[in-house]
Amino acid sequence: MNVIYWRDKYIRFFKYHKYQKKFGFSSWHMEPVSSKPYVHDVIEYVKNDGKQGDTIVECGCGLGDIIADSAFIGFKRKGLDCKREVINADEEIFRKAIQDGEISFEIGSFESVKGEKIDYYIALNFLHNIEPDQVKNMFEEVLSCNKIGQVITDSVNSSSYPYNHDFDYICDYGYSKRCLGEYKVQNGIRKIMVYGKSQ
Repeated sequence: MNVIYWRDKYIRFFKYHKYQKKFGFSSWHMEPVSSKPYVHDVIEYVKNDGKQGDTIVECGCGLGDIIADSAFIGFKRKGLDCKREVINADEEIFRKAIQDGEISFEIGSFESVKGEKIDYYIALNFLHNIEPDQVKNMFEEVLSCNKIGQVITDSVNSSSYPYNHDFDYICDYGYSKRCLGEYKVQNGIRKIMVYGKSQ
């Protein structure tokens, strides 16, 4: 690991250690954003592609590295995570933004999103732990129950990860796909895929 990584790891530890100690979320969330370069690229993509007032929902939001970024001030934002300890930490870390109506956090996952109009639906860096058939069912449900403009997700092709997903079935719902970027992971590649509604 390089100097930037260890600098950022120390900064993140200093910033979030008290929340980890209080709420007991996984140490995985203490990894710095610099170890996940796709985070910056997804933020830049949505910021440049979207506009003030657009709705962003992130499933598996963790400690808000994407959904709570200051680049999205003015967007309607909701972060979902199935881990209560993570959402409890988010509600304390981002208390002011929540009180100001800038963002909300909820315990939940794909099944929690129903009857919504969403411009950007983001689900990154956790699906590789779930069996492909289950992930397909999750996407089919959320796409059927909501009006979603773009889906941003990732596929990891690596022997170090349990599952590799092919999301081409999303195109059956009228989406076209593009690859936002490829990123090295242990023993493989992570692809960030954007599925947008065909015009």
